[in-house]
Amino acid sequence: CENCNASYTSDPVAASGHTWDEGAVTTPATCEGEGVRTFTCECGETKTESIPANGHSFVSTVISPTCTEDGYTLWECENCNASYTTDPVAASGHAWDDGEETTPATCEGEGVKTFNCANCDETMTEPIPAKGHSYVSTVIPPTCTEDGYTLWKCDNCDASYTSDEVTATGHKWDEGTITTPPTVGCEGVRTFRCTACGEEMTEPVPPLRTKSRRRKRSRRERIKIPRTTHPARASARSAERSTTEAFRGVSSLSSTRYSPSSKDFSGHELWCLTTL
Repeated sequence: CENCNASYTSDPVAASGHTWDEGAVTTPATCEGEGVRTFTCECGETKTESIPANGHSFVSTVISPTCTEDGYTLWECENCNASYTTDPVAASGHAWDDGEETTPATCEGEGVKTFNCANCDETMTEPIPAKGHSYVSTVIPPTCTEDGYTLWKCDNCDASYTSDEVTATGHKWDEGTITTPPTVGCEGVRTFRCTACGEEMTEPVPPLRTKSRRRKRSRRERIKIPRTTHPARASARSAERSTTEAFRGVSSLSSTRYSPSSKDFSGHELWCLTTL
């Protein structure tokens, strides 16, 4: 009614229904999960329907075995991270060579032998036992002043030890030879030589003792000089007395000797004191 709110209906016409578009994927399907497609009507109404899961698309890759890890076939999905393995193959193990000596063994210390794998870069080491000493003996005979012994020395290093010690023999001196003759008042030298080593030793030889020898004159040889006050004869008598006193005191002198010098006026021999 134009004047109030009264109304009524007549001539009903059926609903036309929605006019849906082709729809749009609002939630993409995955390999294992459904997706969602959404349709929209001209009137703005919407509806959805599910999109089936895509399913996995697996691609295989063969993983060869290594020395320490097993081999297998790897299946990986191209659309997601899903994967699995098949056809396992056991690890091949290392293929070691004959090895080489990288650290030589010594007499007392171990060495090192290094092995290389032919299939990878892995290395392995094992110890080389110590060689032990190889001793060779040398007999060192004793000398006059040094002991003898047996010397054991290693052929491969400087190790050594001694055994079978023998005491030094000591010098074997000969009877000695006078190399410096003694004189009156001066010692000489006697030199001894060792018959085993040639070493020399000396010892002093006592000095010679002075012997005063005065030949006695016969009565005929004796010349009597009469007492006189003549100056020449007085001088001769005085010289004779001096000579006699000199002979008496010569034993107290250690470095002098007497030799004939001249004759006095009466024919007597005078003796002079000379130094050696």
